[in-house]
Amino acid sequence: MSVFPKEPGLMTEDYHIYLCSTMELKASYARCCSLGMPVDLAKPQKNLVKASFAHRLATNSLLLALTEQIITPVCCTGPQKNYIFILCDPELAALKIFAAPDILATAEKDGVSPGTVFTEESCGTNALALAREHNRLVAIRGEQHYCKLFKKWLVASPVKDPGGKILGHLDISMPADKELGLTVALLKTLLTSIEREFLLWVRLPGDTRIPY
Repeated sequence: MSVFPKEPGLMTEDYHIYLCSTMELKASYARCCSLGMPVDLAKPQKNLVKASFAHRLATNSLLLALTEQIITPVCCTGPQKNYIFILCDPELAALKIFAAPDILATAEKDGVSPGTVFTEESCGTNALALAREHNRLVAIRGEQHYCKLFKKWLVASPVKDPGGKILGHLDISMPADKELGLTVALLKTLLTSIEREFLLWVRLPGDTRIPY
């Protein structure tokens, strides 16, 4: 499990800004090892029970509503038709997964569905867990994951309100042959759109609290 080499089609800035360093990856692997995570893990180990999931949906209803209106029109068209978009709460529980019906069906067979928890304790090294750990946009290649559960590129980032509070995390999973730079740009555009919508919910000028 080593940091992958530079490939054609990826800009230099995609590497030194967004990719985890060797030290960051090794630290994640060490945590997974200490947790006893099996490297041959094929499905997430933790999923929320129905009552807990319903509570998370209610608590994060505004984030979910804003994200739905932004991602739904683009998630199943053009280059994105083979992508999976995962919206998680601050604790990395999946609130909703956006994808074409056939992609969703495949994901569910692999144990990835609303309510799945994407912490290292549940899934091993992954972009969502690393984005939360380092509070930044993270890209990780399939073979860099600690467990065999994920085989694609994963790009994830925190979603923040105007005051800097982390509202949740957004992830894009894509085929390994897709161009990283374009997907990073797409994720950043989606994040900007979602966070801009939150600005409309600021109560008073200078008040960064969000009414939700």
